[in-house]
Amino acid sequence: ALYGVWFGPGADHFWLVGGTPTDGGKPGPLWRVPFSSKPGAEGSSATKEPLDGQQGVLSKIWSADGERLWAVGDHGRIWSNPGGKWAVEYEAGPGRVVGISGRQGGDVVAVGGQGAGLVLRRHGTTWRRSAGGPTSFINGLSAVMVMADDTAIVGGTNGYLAIEDGVDHGDELPAVEPPVTDLSLHGAFAAAATQIMCGGTFGSANPVGTVLMRGEPLPPLPN
Repeated sequence: ALYGVWFGPGADHFWLVGGTPTDGGKPGPLWRVPFSSKPGAEGSSATKEPLDGQQGVLSKIWSADGERLWAVGDHGRIWSNPGGKWAVEYEAGPGRVVGISGRQGGDVVAVGGQGAGLVLRRHGTTWRRSAGGPTSFINGLSAVMVMADDTAIVGGTNGYLAIEDGVDHGDELPAVEPPVTDLSLHGAFAAAATQIMCGGTFGSANPVGTVLMRGEPLPPLPN
C-alpha cells in the first residue's frame, strides 16, 4: 500500500512512501519517481531509496523546497535526507508518526500516536515533543496542517480537532469546538486562504468518507 506522495512546483519527479502494516515489520518503500517514468517498464528510472531496513511502514513525506525532505512512520521515527542521504533524524519512541507538514524546514510539525496522540515540532534543527504522549488525553492523530501564523491544526480519531501553537501544552491541546464530525481524520492540506481535511471510517464493511473545508471556497477544478 502507498500512503504518502509529495512533489513541488516545477519538479521533474515525485516521492512515494508506504508499506503493509500486517507484513511482519517488512520495510516499506520510499520511491523517487521521475514524471517520465512508466511503471513496470523495462529500464524505468524510478529509484527505491536505501534506508536501514528497519523502517517498517512509512506514512507520509513532505518538503518545503524539494531539496530537504522528511518522511515519517513506524517506531516513532522521522527520516530526513540532508545532503541527499536518508537517515533517522529523530525517534519519538514506540508507536507511529503518521502525518507531517510545515511552511519551512525550520518549522515542521509531525503527529501520530496509537490510542494517545503525539505532536512533535521542529524548531530550527531540533525536534521536541510539544504535546501528547502515552498517557495524554489527546486522541490518536493522523492529520496536520501548518497555517501562515505558524499554528497547526491537528486531527485524528473520532473527528478530534485541535490547535497546536508551539506552546508546550503537555497532555492536552486547545480543541476546535464544536466537533464537526465523529469520523476519523487522516489527510490535510492548507493553502493561503483555504484548509481541507479528509478521512472517514477505517476497517468498516460499509466505509464512509468525509471532507471538511475551512476558509474560502476553492476555485472549480478544470474539466
